[in-house]
Amino acid sequence: MDDLLKKFKIQKFEMNLNQDLADNILELKKTLKGVTLSNKGGWQGVIDNNTNVSWVTQTITQIEKSTNLKTSRFWFNVNGPKHYNDWHIHHRNRLVCVAYVKVPENSGDIEFRNNNNTRFSIT
Repeated sequence: MDDLLKKFKIQKFEMNLNQDLADNILELKKTLKGVTLSNKGGWQGVIDNNTNVSWVTQTITQIEKSTNLKTSRFWFNVNGPKHYNDWHIHHRNRLVCVAYVKVPENSGDIEFRNNNNTRFSIT
């Protein structure tokens, strides 16, 4: 696995996020209009670093301190059974991070692929 992570230039970080993060995202879903881009079913919301939502600001600060990286915006996805996000490319981003906040048993894996279409999954 480590060789694959290096090949794809992927680094795994583990951190403890706010225990209420899943509930906060579900509340955000009620007030933030979703977008339809890569999601097939489910809800996708976009928020940038200029938000006035305190828990988002706290989460951004925690992630930046843990990784020594600067963030610019966050995408939140809420997917139910049979929902997924289709293959997509983050064109203008040097770094993309994914965090699973709450995942039921036997949910799908996340898959990555590089420019030559080599794929691998992380469970």
